Amino acid sequence: MNYWTHSFVLLLLSLCGTNSMATNISFEKAAPFIADIEKFHPAPVEWGYFIVPEDWDKPSGKKIKLAVALLKSTTAENSSDPLVVIDGGPGAGSIEGLWHWLNHPLRAKRDIILMDARGTGFSEPRLCPELGRKFLHILAKDQNPREDEADKAKAALSCKQRLIGEGIDIQAYHSLHMAKDLHALKQHLGYGQWNVCSVSYGTYVAQVYLTHFPDDFRTLIMDSPISEIDKFYTHNTTNYKRSLERVFAACRQDPDCHLEYPELESKYYEVIKKLQRQPITVDVDPEIIPSGTFTYNTEDFKIAVHQALYQKELVEVLPLLIYQFHHGNKAPLSALVEAFSGALGLDYGHYYCVSCTETLPNNVLAEYHQDAANHENLGGGLSFYSSDFAVCSQWGNGSGHIFRKDSLADSYSVPMLIVTGTFDPITPMENGLYLKSKGQNTHLVNAASFGHASSFTFYGLALVDDFVNDPDKKPHIPAAYNSPLKFADHIMVNGGVARLGESIDRFDILFFSPFIIALLVSLVALFVFLWAMVKKRPMGLSEKVVKWLLGISSLVGITVVIGMVYGLNEVAARNFYILAFGLPQQYGFLFQLLTVFVVLVILSSVYFVFTLRKVPERSILFSVLFSNMVMVAYFVYWGFLP
Repeated sequence: MNYWTHSFVLLLLSLCGTNSMATNISFEKAAPFIADIEKFHPAPVEWGYFIVPEDWDKPSGKKIKLAVALLKSTTAENSSDPLVVIDGGPGAGSIEGLWHWLNHPLRAKRDIILMDARGTGFSEPRLCPELGRKFLHILAKDQNPREDEADKAKAALSCKQRLIGEGIDIQAYHSLHMAKDLHALKQHLGYGQWNVCSVSYGTYVAQVYLTHFPDDFRTLIMDSPISEIDKFYTHNTTNYKRSLERVFAACRQDPDCHLEYPELESKYYEVIKKLQRQPITVDVDPEIIPSGTFTYNTEDFKIAVHQALYQKELVEVLPLLIYQFHHGNKAPLSALVEAFSGALGLDYGHYYCVSCTETLPNNVLAEYHQDAANHENLGGGLSFYSSDFAVCSQWGNGSGHIFRKDSLADSYSVPMLIVTGTFDPITPMENGLYLKSKGQNTHLVNAASFGHASSFTFYGLALVDDFVNDPDKKPHIPAAYNSPLKFADHIMVNGGVARLGESIDRFDILFFSPFIIALLVSLVALFVFLWAMVKKRPMGLSEKVVKWLLGISSLVGITVVIGMVYGLNEVAARNFYILAFGLPQQYGFLFQLLTVFVVLVILSSVYFVFTLRKVPERSILFSVLFSNMVMVAYFVYWGFLP
């Protein structure tokens, strides 16, 4: 066969392959996956389902629908190389994070594509999103690690059986098929190359994608990357301990933190011993835990601290959190349960399809135990992660789609930006050094005061924009990446703050209506009483005392409400998580005023009862008194008062 004949045959084969793919994929428009999104941002977002084979090795077989949000460029200056996002988990969808990308500076010149990975988010089918809630219920019980592990495996296997019963091929949900989904989407949308932005486990998917389809990439961003898949679990305890020690060191070096939280490290280990002897049971919202209680044992404490290391704002409240555990203060620990719930928001059916196919088979349980044994004072490793070995031993890998640890390319020539975080407990900054050694054109940035996924925060916007616009130039590192931590100190701990914040966040007009009406009545009454005083209208002693009591109590109550709302807004702007514990001492006067308000309402009530016959306009005055009593009832409900 001569050269021209050979080339012609290859061209025909290529065309046949392209046509074959084209006949087995399609794109259908959909209504917005996020309601009323146009109200928040006028720039167009195109929504749809990308329909692909469930198993790319069987292109004519069953189809699945992948949810896609295409954020069109906000200007006419549209580049031909968009940015596509690969989220982590495994089990996290990308579209829920759309808010981060709506006003991203990259959107001025580029389209941004978000696609929920197969089995996650708005894609269909979605694999067992209810498992996270079941795991939370398991954590809420006071059980030893083996009992938790058995319950977790039982729940996961129930999910597996349901998926199989629904005809879902659980062996088709892994990184290689996700890479093929991305490759097919790029071709279908008509892009030549695109910039790939990945985070956490998505960085491993990105490496699989890069290994098989290197020509798809213009640049690659890997934030909080996985470097060696065979160490993802086996070094879990060491990674956690190293990050924890960095927090202890940072607190010792901060005069305010060290003064308020002395011996933080020893307090942490004392909590472990205390909880081994006596777990802490707190009351929680039955909508979160049906039993209405959550029992913190040693394992719950360790995983709570582990999750806190993910975010800079949580790292800043970590000393406060450890001390609250040490003091056994139940109010803030109750508020913490909702944060637990958020951390378990993955689609765990996808998580186990991926983990049991390509992660756990490359990790050795004995090596995990050995690593945990090297940190005896931790009381073993984190059972939340070690239990995955038990689940995957029963989940099985079926048709054997096991990814070997050496299945990735030895080196990468695409321009790369690697971002790590000093306090990251799951993908430590050491991972970045390993991946930098595999790259030929790589920028490594460590966010010194951050944990996980720092480029996906407000502070990382300029960094990503800078790199994508000029990948050969060293990107400008945001000043916030190296700014010192601002540990939460001098906090007035009060559980009512968190409950008030939750009520405002979930604003229900039916719930708040009595409170708002009472506040308005008190406000009107205050002006009426003041006007009467100015006019010096004649009145008896009893009437004068009642009105003074009601006027002062209304003024104090209104001041407390306005002060609380203002304080919540100000503190939330600085660090939202402080509100789970209380308010800084500068707002301490509000708690004192609240006590004064309650005392005044009680005095007003008693005096009003004893002078009832001597006071004119009793119905009006009683309305004001009742309004103040309603406000007191709300503050009691929120937990501001014992």
